[in-house]
Amino acid sequence: MELVSLEPGEGQSIAFSESIEDDVRVKPNDGTLTIAAGSESTTYGLGTISYERDGTHLAYQGGGLWESTDDGTLLHSAPNVDVITDENQVTNLQVHVTNLQSTERRGQDFTVRSAGTNTSTDSLPEELPPGKMEITIQSSYYDAWAAYFAEQKDIEVGDDGGDVGTVSIDHTNERMQLVIDVPYEFEIDAGITSPPSGANIEINNNVDMEAYNSATPDEDVDDLEIRFADDVVINHNTQIDADIIIDGELTLDQSNAEINGDIYCVGESADCLTINSGAHYGEMHTTDIELTPLSSTLEIDRQQERITSTENDNENTEAIDEDGRLTGNTITTPGEYYLAEISSDDTLKVDLEDGGEVDILVDVDIVFDEEVTLDSENGHQVNLYMTGDSLTVRNDVNIHENSDKDATNFWILSRPGSDISFESGGTTFVGVVYAGNADVEPPARVTFNNNVEFYGGLVASVESVDQNIDFYYDAALIEESSGGGAKRTVTDTTFLQVTVTDILVDGD
Repeated sequence: MELVSLEPGEGQSIAFSESIEDDVRVKPNDGTLTIAAGSESTTYGLGTISYERDGTHLAYQGGGLWESTDDGTLLHSAPNVDVITDENQVTNLQVHVTNLQSTERRGQDFTVRSAGTNTSTDSLPEELPPGKMEITIQSSYYDAWAAYFAEQKDIEVGDDGGDVGTVSIDHTNERMQLVIDVPYEFEIDAGITSPPSGANIEINNNVDMEAYNSATPDEDVDDLEIRFADDVVINHNTQIDADIIIDGELTLDQSNAEINGDIYCVGESADCLTINSGAHYGEMHTTDIELTPLSSTLEIDRQQERITSTENDNENTEAIDEDGRLTGNTITTPGEYYLAEISSDDTLKVDLEDGGEVDILVDVDIVFDEEVTLDSENGHQVNLYMTGDSLTVRNDVNIHENSDKDATNFWILSRPGSDISFESGGTTFVGVVYAGNADVEPPARVTFNNNVEFYGGLVASVESVDQNIDFYYDAALIEESSGGGAKRTVTDTTFLQVTVTDILVDGD
C-alpha cells in the first residue's frame, strides 16, 4: 500500500472478507518519529494499519510493511526514510511521513484518501548544521526500524557506530535512535581569517604576504584575501599583495609599509584606513561580510568521541606505543590514531603507499621540534585534532617530497583559546591551522616570530607577525572544503527534506 503516492482527494477503498475483517485495525496514534537537528526538534505521528490472526501480525507504518513474530519484527517493504551518502558523508536526508487521520477502528472496510502533501521541515533547517542529527522512532516495530537503518551504508548498531551514523536500541521503551554525523565544512577561502580578540594586531618588519596555487604551480595568483576583525598596525618593510577585509582600523605606520589590493571596511563607512607612512595601491569599499568562522570545537569533540583510547584503529601500531607515544617509526596504514602528546623529542612521519586518510587525536599539547615528514606524493590526507592548549612549531612541517607546497593534505584543528606559535629558526610550515571560535568562546592566539615561511591557510586570531615572515596562501584550498580535513567540494551540504502526507481513513 503506497499511500504517499495518492493524489490530494484521491481515494482507495480497501475491502476485507468477513472471515478476517475483525482482525484488521487502524491505530492512528501508534508510533512516532522525532527529528532533532541543532537546537530544533519536531515529532510526527506515524500510525498503523495492522492485521493480526493466528500468530501472524502484519502492519503498514511509515511507508513500510512490517511483520511481528515471536523472535522480533521483520521488514517486508522499506519505509519512506532515506539516508543518502557520498564518500562517507551524508548529503541528503529524505523523510516522507504518512500521518493517518482517523479514529481507532476495527473490523470493517474503509477508504484511505489523501488530504494533501506538503513539504515542510516545520522548525527544522533545510540545510543541516554541522554536528549530530537524531532520528528517534518509538514503535512496536522499533527493532525492524533499527535493522533497516543499520543496513544503510556506513551506519552500524552499537557504541562504535559507522562512519556516517550510529543506531542504538532501547528494548524497554520500544525505541530506536539513529544518530547521524552531519559533515563539517571548514572553508579556507582567505589566507588569514582572524576572528575578533579585542587586541591590536602588529605586523612588523620584513613581512611579505601573497598567494600561490599548489594545483597549478606555474600560474601566477593574485586573488589573495586576508580578513581581520581587530585593529591592525602595519610597520616597516611590509608588503601585502592582497585584498584586506577588516572590521576595525587599519594603519600603515612606518616606511615601506605597502598594500597592493583593495580594502573592504566592515560597516557603512569606507574610512577605515590611516596612512602615517607607506602606501596603498587599490580602492576602498564597504562590506557587510561576517568574519566569525565555524568553531573548531564541534569537530574536535566529535573526533574525541571516536578516538578515545590507545587502541588505534589500524593494522600497524609500530609507530605508536601502548602509552600513546610516537616511537619514531613511520605511520604506514590509514586509520584513526590516538596520541597522548607530541612533545619536543617526538618525530611524526606518515608514508601511505596507497594513499588514504590518517586522523590523529592528540590529547594534550603539540610541539614540533623535529621535522614532520608527510610523503605527499601518494595523495594522502593527514588530520591532527588537538585537545590541548598550545601548538608550537620550531621545525619544518610537510615539506618532504612536497615541492609544490601542497597545503590541502595536512590540517591541524586546535581548540579555541589555545596558544599557537611559529618560532624562529628558519621554519617552514605547509598546511592549514584551523582554530575558529564561536562568539562565546575565547579566540586562539597566533604569533609568528622571526624567519618563518608559512604556506597554506590560517583561521585563528593573529596577535603578532614579527621579523622576516613570509606568508603564502595556497589558493588550491578555496577549491577544497574540509570535513575535519577530508577533501570535499565546497558545495557539499547536508539537506533535509521532510514531506508530510495526511491520510484520511473513513469507514465504508
